[in-house]
Amino acid sequence: MKILSLLSLYSIVNLGFVVNNKTFLTPSNSKANLLAKYSLVYKPDSNSQEKKTEYVNLTINGNYSKFETVGNFLRDSLSKAAQPTGSDIQAYVDKVAALPRTNFKFFIIKDYQRKSTALYQRVGSTLYVVKQPLESFKWEIKPETTTLYGYACQRAITRFGGREYAAWFTREVPVSDGPYKFCGLPGLILEVKDEKENYAFKIVSLKKPGAPLVTEAPAPAASPTTMALLRKGQLNFDLSMPQKMAGMGNSTDAEKVRLYKERLLKFNNHLEK
Repeated sequence: MKILSLLSLYSIVNLGFVVNNKTFLTPSNSKANLLAKYSLVYKPDSNSQEKKTEYVNLTINGNYSKFETVGNFLRDSLSKAAQPTGSDIQAYVDKVAALPRTNFKFFIIKDYQRKSTALYQRVGSTLYVVKQPLESFKWEIKPETTTLYGYACQRAITRFGGREYAAWFTREVPVSDGPYKFCGLPGLILEVKDEKENYAFKIVSLKKPGAPLVTEAPAPAASPTTMALLRKGQLNFDLSMPQKMAGMGNSTDAEKVRLYKERLLKFNNHLEK
């Protein structure tokens, strides 16, 4: 049996049917329309073996693909809804608080025509972008094969972001794409992880929506920056939040503030070193 939706969490963003026609699934084909969802198990702290789990979306449509966490997707959807007023404000705040927490506040657009990758992230009210050429992975395709989630898969290895990675891809879904920046294999990547399992992506559902997905290069103006400056700016902004809240007259608990800052500083094991 091919992949079906495995997590009830995704029922909130259920967009269509299980893929069963691979002839439409090439990035160069304007009819390409695919939604892949992965689990991401990772170690936030390089000094700890503790792992966290998030879920991410990879949408592919035409010459673009977009990668983002489910937490970001839901927050973005909520922010685009009508803004609450009066007695609806508290209900809105409760909805925001109930959304999945994410350590990855960016989204990535792969542009196959221009062979570029753009990582967008908002820090405060400013949208920043880190633009790079589309990652040219030096994959070594291995002879090992297996069946995963009903698909015939083959193993491949590469080096990326300071780590060695192994991936399982399937030629049965001929899309040269995968989670995060991973791409360049002759088929969709279903699993990819580094040798020490700091980061491990596994597909949990694969669907062909009934209606086209909107996956286009974002048009809004964004300030160009580097990955190092973006990380530093986001951390400084987050660390300053308790002080800003106190300045607005909100009460802050010293112990909660300490734990909040400790959690931020422990997220030091980035996907790209």
